[in-house]
Amino acid sequence: NNDALSASSPLRTLTAAWDRIPAGATLTSCGYRINLLPGTYPCEPAEPENCQNNFSDRHGSFQFPIILSALNGPGTVTIRGGFDLSDMSYLILMDLTLAGGMPLPTNQSGNNLLHLANVDHVLLRGMTLTGPDCNNDSCNNLQEVLKVNQAQYFYVENSSISRQ
Repeated sequence: NNDALSASSPLRTLTAAWDRIPAGATLTSCGYRINLLPGTYPCEPAEPENCQNNFSDRHGSFQFPIILSALNGPGTVTIRGGFDLSDMSYLILMDLTLAGGMPLPTNQSGNNLLHLANVDHVLLRGMTLTGPDCNNDSCNNLQEVLKVNQAQYFYVENSSISRQ
């Protein structure tokens, strides 16, 4: 029931914030910034079994980008299970930690910690992508820590990409 206009009135889930960004059309009058409060974010409620955190079909522009960031900077926000992001333009992910591995669900779909597909003008800045510490599917069935396909103008700055 919160309005999400300040840190004192946050929304309950990232999905609730994402749903406030208009889908299917390029943003022409304002951009959107989702500031995540400090903490560890579990898998989104609609995905209790595979934890892919799917978000798609949002199109920022040079003047009006879409930004997901840690409100208090690097090391303050951890997203369990990562993201599967598709069909996006002018997206900035900033100062977030994406973590795979136990105790997440089994992810039988074989997802990736951060998967971007059919995207353009994407910036990862100050990100920490940490995959599970195993050489087989026994600890989460992740295929890759970072997978990018059908993309153009993709940038990574001051980020760490590794397994535990």
